[in-house]
Amino acid sequence: MFRWAVVVGLLIGLLALHPAGAVSDGRAGAEGCPLRFDQLTTGLSQACMFVGRYNDTCGQKAVAIFAGDGVAMVVALAVGPDHPKLYLPAEVLSSTEGKLVRWRPDLELKTAASAGSVVLAPDGRSLRVAVPAQVQQATAQAGGCAFAEYVGEFVGMASADGRLD
Repeated sequence: MFRWAVVVGLLIGLLALHPAGAVSDGRAGAEGCPLRFDQLTTGLSQACMFVGRYNDTCGQKAVAIFAGDGVAMVVALAVGPDHPKLYLPAEVLSSTEGKLVRWRPDLELKTAASAGSVVLAPDGRSLRVAVPAQVQQATAQAGGCAFAEYVGEFVGMASADGRLD
């Protein structure tokens, strides 16, 4: 339980500093995200920030970040400051791939049913979060538009002090 609490705490803090509307220039860094899923990314002073869409046909842009301990991670998506944030727990499969899982308080990730996937491009320039159709139907709508598949581009490193480097 401690593992998830630390990850979610970090993500809440960073997303509070950077609501979706705060990043509007859409600049993609010449380099991609230097962090990987199989690394300890909780407790760092910066997190990789991605901006993209969660549905090609409707909705608005969303901000995403991830954090974890190399075994478990959480991807957090924020549509805006007035909408609830979506936290997606995942089992780390490799440096750039994870299996989304349904929340389990016992952290038995290997036995948890898959609820989709999260993939960081090898160059770190994009983050893709996909959920199966049955999960899409059950997912709460974000900003009046159902979550289909999030595809975000790396825009920089979000600092705990509120800057986007």
